[in-house]
Amino acid sequence: MDGELRIMDFSPLKNINLAKEIRDSTQIETIIENDINAATLGYALEENEVLSGIYFPEKFPPGSSLIINQTIFKGSNNISGEIKYLPTFRTAEFPLSQNEIYLKVFDSIQTIIAMYAPHQLIIFIPQVWEKLLNIEKIKDELREIFPKGTLPQMEFSSNFSSLYLAGLIKLSLRN
Repeated sequence: MDGELRIMDFSPLKNINLAKEIRDSTQIETIIENDINAATLGYALEENEVLSGIYFPEKFPPGSSLIINQTIFKGSNNISGEIKYLPTFRTAEFPLSQNEIYLKVFDSIQTIIAMYAPHQLIIFIPQVWEKLLNIEKIKDELREIFPKGTLPQMEFSSNFSSLYLAGLIKLSLRN
């Protein structure tokens, strides 16, 4: 917001204009981008699509992103996607307990689909969660909620790092 990192899990960087600090010290043009925005952009292949991503770090609140025609939607204040403010996370503590993981993931997916109706949805989860989540059960329950033919293509992935890097490369090449 206004060039400063105001919503930040890493407190030493909170309220700092990191891009300006790097630019001033290195004379290199710098772009700072939210992790889930970059990873979802790295996953985006089609020009004319709506793609959303949800990122569940193991020890921190989740975030989400919305990519429309290869452009990151940032909202009016550059903090679109802070799903940790959804009612389902109001009393949540992180890391999530095993009992909460399925419900929080499901609620987040349902919310994103209801709000954005994306063509595709990528859900980044920690590898240790793959055994805890019944992905087919999630998809079956979503099919019961949403009208036939309205569910996006969904992919669950623990491959966050490589798509994050791909998104950063894509952003760098654009600028």
